[in-house]
Amino acid sequence: MCLEAEELILPEEPILPDNPTPHQCKLWDLRATAMIKNEDTLKQNMRSLYVVVMSLCDANMKDKVKAHNNYAEIKRTRDTPKLLQVKREGVTDPTTEQLKQAKERVVEEFFSILFMYMVDRQRYGRAVEDVSKSVTVQILKA
Repeated sequence: MCLEAEELILPEEPILPDNPTPHQCKLWDLRATAMIKNEDTLKQNMRSLYVVVMSLCDANMKDKVKAHNNYAEIKRTRDTPKLLQVKREGVTDPTTEQLKQAKERVVEEFFSILFMYMVDRQRYGRAVEDVSKSVTVQILKA
């Protein structure tokens, strides 16, 4: 995602040359498969980021976001760039204390997510699934 342009930038599609050799066909196939997988992962990560961004909102900001005209569509699609645009519209100059609290929450969320990705799936797989399901339930309620 490019925050400067406020849009989601997807990976470039591989191009199959004219009259390809079998080797070029195989490479194109591998690159196309990887691109599709990367694109799906990117979209899923953006949906997950939506949850993180919403969790970082205080009650006042959540009310402003929910009152926005396009909120229903943003929530349905979990469109993080649009959510960030809506949040930016409602943001005034934050105080130093607000910035400090926001940074602390971001760091805490980051390490929580990092822990979930790095945990031993053989040993803690069930716990990870339970946490994932509870987060999904919270998302659907929001």
